[in-house]
Order: sequence, then C-alpha cells, then structure tokens
Amino acid sequence: MRHEIVKVKLGEDPFSKFLTHIQAVMLGDGSVLSVPEVIRSIKSGDEFFYTHAFWNQSAKVIAAPVSNPTYIKTEANDMQQDNLLSLPRF
Repeated sequence: MRHEIVKVKLGEDPFSKFLTHIQAVMLGDGSVLSVPEVIRSIKSGDEFFYTHAFWNQSAKVIAAPVSNPTYIKTEANDMQQDNLLSLPRF
C-alpha cells in the first residue's frame, strides 16, 4: 500500500541539543505513525512511503542505514522540496 507523508513531528536529538530528528510522520489520511512503525512497514515490504513536491514529482522514503535502520529519509535526488525536513510540522 502507498502512503504519502505530508507532515513531520520533530524532537531533540538526545546526543545534541542543536540537532533535531523526526519522531513521527502524518500521512495523507491524517493518521500518525512513529518512525519505528514506518521502518517496520518499509522493512516488511508491504508498505511504500513517499513525499510529494512540485510538478507532480515524488520521492520514495527509505529506512537508513540499510543494515540497522534507525531513521527515515528520502532517496537522494536533486529536489530539495521533497526532503522530509522540508515538510510542514505538526
């Protein structure tokens, strides 16, 4: 199943007071998932997450690092607007 991530919830990085990390995401249907839930869904292969940018472009959201995923990010491309940290906050 495909899910568009439309907003992100940020929290402080426990190892640095200057950095933030994504704690949760809001999907297009209004539901909220924690990052561990998104990672589990991506790893299971049953779910596909993406962000949407201008001109109907989208970017796939992946779990990283591959060996032991602890965070989510968009696949690398040339579009700054589809990065997760560019999305509105909730």
